[in-house]
Amino acid sequence: VIPETVDIAVSVTDGTDPVQGAVVTIGGKSCANGTGSGGGCTVKDVPVGTGVTVSVTCEGYVDYTDTEDITTETTTLSITLTEE
Repeated sequence: VIPETVDIAVSVTDGTDPVQGAVVTIGGKSCANGTGSGGGCTVKDVPVGTGVTVSVTCEGYVDYTDTEDITTETTTLSITLTEE
């Protein structure tokens, strides 16, 4: 049985402006080059499940870690980072 996976478009901001260069990891999968100038990236092949770990790191910001329930309907995720 192949576990279900989804691609999730992630948007990272500081509450106002997009954050570029943030590394987003969801369930062990991450976007290749971090977020672009618009604060976005797509994390591919994220495993569907409950309590999936979401982490975001970016220089100048407090590391973000949380858990999300990922379903086949989960296609977007918005994350707000706090400046250090």
